[in-house]
Amino acid sequence: LFFQRTMRRSMGLSNCLRSISPPGPPVSDAADGNSHQLDDDITRQNGSRPMPTVNIVCAPCDERAPEASDGTIYLAMRIWDGQSDVCMSGERAADDGSDALLCVAVLDDTIAYVGLHSCLPSALMQLPTIDCGNATIMPGLIDAHVHIEFDPRFALHDQPVQSDELHERQMRARALAMVMHGITTARDLGGRGGALRLREKIRRGECPGPRLLVAAQPITRAGGHCHQWGGGVSDE
Repeated sequence: LFFQRTMRRSMGLSNCLRSISPPGPPVSDAADGNSHQLDDDITRQNGSRPMPTVNIVCAPCDERAPEASDGTIYLAMRIWDGQSDVCMSGERAADDGSDALLCVAVLDDTIAYVGLHSCLPSALMQLPTIDCGNATIMPGLIDAHVHIEFDPRFALHDQPVQSDELHERQMRARALAMVMHGITTARDLGGRGGALRLREKIRRGECPGPRLLVAAQPITRAGGHCHQWGGGVSDE
């Protein structure tokens, strides 16, 4: 799960986890000796000891009593805050027969709680719950350099001439692919202007896509880099 949230009153995901101390000594990667505690398939394949279960106590970031329609609780096996070397791990069907699952409670556009589901404040218990199975909850990814108008099947100067309808349909497909792969923000660094139109449609909810930061047409010399996008200028 990839979250793109605006923090208004509460702490962000990394702040909620910052006070949690990881258990045990760091896990050493067999290949390079770097210390880390990421509990993932790569760690297991390298023969390193997986990170033990973490007991988390995290106070809610927002104490108000929510309405059921205000938000959602997401259950998952792991939570990564995007900054630390620690991936918090839960457990299903523990030795005592109970589950020690992690959860993120979201109220409106605010992350209100991060931690063990069993420690979820009673004020948040009424929120609807989505069990994400063996998923990892983490912040959304940022792609800092894209050209969403650019067809990757062709070289820069060999881009095909397309109808506006086909061009927009392909841009929408690329925007959807981004969010399906966890990219919730992207910087578009040049095009004919189609990315600006797509950005507004995403903002209005007309199509799924990441938050777009758009540079629009580049300013370049006549015949210069990316002049085909209409930004060529001369000294005359």
